[in-house]
Formats: sequence, C-alpha cells, structure tokens
Amino acid sequence: MECLEACRKVLDMRSFSFTDVHLPHKNFSGHLSSLEKRWLMKFQFDFEKNRLSVIEHLVPNARDSLKALDVGCAIGVFTNLLHQKGYEALGIDTNKELLTFAKNRYIHCRFELMNALHLDLPTSYFDFVLALELIEHLDNPYKLLANIHRVLKDDGVVLLSTPNRLSLEGARGTVMERVAKIGWNAWDPEHKRVYTSIEIMQLLRKFFKIEKVVGYYYVPMVPCMKYDVVKKIGLDKAHYLAFDNRILSMLGFITFIKGVKRKFDSVE
Repeated sequence: MECLEACRKVLDMRSFSFTDVHLPHKNFSGHLSSLEKRWLMKFQFDFEKNRLSVIEHLVPNARDSLKALDVGCAIGVFTNLLHQKGYEALGIDTNKELLTFAKNRYIHCRFELMNALHLDLPTSYFDFVLALELIEHLDNPYKLLANIHRVLKDDGVVLLSTPNRLSLEGARGTVMERVAKIGWNAWDPEHKRVYTSIEIMQLLRKFFKIEKVVGYYYVPMVPCMKYDVVKKIGLDKAHYLAFDNRILSMLGFITFIKGVKRKFDSVE
C-alpha cells in the first residue's frame, strides 16, 4: 500500500501543463552541422520531452523583471523555457556552434560564449539559475557551485539535475563495471563522474539549502500491463514518471534538486 500511495503522489507527466516551449523540430530548415542534428534529434525523444515537463513544473513563474541564467545551455531550449516563464534569460555555453543555433532560433533570449568554471558575470545578479546535466561533465564541481552561489542574489534559487548512480540504471552500470569490467558513464562518454543522489545532495548543501528533490524515472510498463493494479492507478500509459516522495526521489535515473542560496557565512 505504501508503494501505491507513493504512486498517487507522483508528479505524473500527464498532469503537467506541457506548454509550447518551441522545441526544435526535426524538419528545421537550413544547413545543419552533424552536432546540431544530433541535438535536434535528442529533443524528438519522449524521454527529453517529458523531462522538459518536469523542469517546467519546477521552474517558478517570474514576477516583475527577474533575471535567470542557464549554465550549459547548448541549443537554448531551456533558456527559452526561462523566457516563457517570464525571466530575462541568459544562456551560456562553451560551444560556439550550438550558441549560434540558439541565437538564430530564440532571438528573445541572450546567449554568450562562457565557461561555467569562469563566470564573467556580476555578483548577486541572478534570481534563478539552471544547471541541467552539467556537473557530471566537469572536473571541478565545487567551483561550479561556488560560481553559481556567487552570481545568485540572496535567496536566489538554483535548479540542478544530474544522472543518478543510485538508480536501476546505475545498478545495472555497477554490474557492468564489476562483471564485464566496463566503466559506466550513464550512457555518455563525456561524463567525468556519475554521482549518487546522496553525493550530489551533500555537495549542494555546502552552498544551498535544499528545498525539493525529484527523481525522474524511465519505466518500461509494457510487461506489467496485465496487472490490474497497474491499470487502476494509470501507470499502464505512463512510461516516464517523476516522484518527490522522500525515498523514490532518491532513486530516479535523473535527480533534480532545487535549492536556495545560503548566506555566505553559512557556507561550509
């Protein structure tokens, strides 16, 4: 029964207002490089579309003229989401090619070539910062978080996400490492380190007061459809689920963490 109760509390994708965030269309016209095509194809998969729904749910609507930063913005999809939420949005990345695409597509957003570990931005300037699936690509995660802490205003909010080693996919990866001697990198060879949800929370607590943790799952339900209980709670139609339940939030393939900036003298 506890499992069913947790499922009822699910942040179910079907209940999210999946608004038009102008996802790049696979038939986008014009000459595209192989890198741009790869990123465009990425956002055609349901996994990414539903992940965007989770992010949309977690990003609050802006009031007045609040400023937001998207660190590691790539082609600008999430920078555009910040704009649609009412923020003055700036996206930064180290890839000129992807930034050019973002600038041409999302002309209402601002984009700059910048390294997340060397933020040339004013102190206490932003109200909200996104850092989605970025920290696992860096050799110095502590410096990333210190930089985000610096550019956030007092009581500013960060939303960070990263793959989770403490998940079903992570467990499979651990088996691969031990049995097949194959290093598991959460299906991306550019990942420097894959954290557990516990490790990433411990790291964030040095700079931020954690307000919310959400675990995003890929759930292959087809083999389970014969079970009436699955149909009763509606999971036979849901392949992607997000839980903010205390336990289930820690076990998703992607961990989302929302935190509020700590006072500098309280940083550990």
